[in-house]
Amino acid sequence: MDRKKLCQHCKRLFIPKPNIKNQRYCSDKGCQRARRREWQRQKMAQDPAYRENQERAQKKRMEQNPDYFRQYRDSHPDYVKRNRELQSLRDQKRRDRLATMDASIGNNVLNSGVYRIVKLTSDLATMDASKDIFYIIPEGYPQEGEFLATRT
Repeated sequence: MDRKKLCQHCKRLFIPKPNIKNQRYCSDKGCQRARRREWQRQKMAQDPAYRENQERAQKKRMEQNPDYFRQYRDSHPDYVKRNRELQSLRDQKRRDRLATMDASIGNNVLNSGVYRIVKLTSDLATMDASKDIFYIIPEGYPQEGEFLATRT
């Protein structure tokens, strides 16, 4: 009786081989590559000795072939172009969140209202970022001229 299973990678039905217990991936080359990649990811996360061995082997490969990445980029111009485009997009996203040197110039007066102060998780900031002190004024208190916001 054929018991078909769904491949964990490509999501197609396949007939598992009887000699492979709990087979979760079909025999397609891409699916087997995904299976090995997942095994290695788990092994690196759970086995410190395996991880250290992999790091040593990678360091040795880099010492034996220090120009590998330069040669790879030279021989794969499409890879370089795509990487530059994606990096440009990442940089633009980061710039959108950055405080610049002239961020404090201009009209920084806050209007009355309810504000939510959120700590940014990014480690990106410029050297002249300033600290502002905000006084929360409960509703009903005088709004203009009674309280001063100070900058340190």
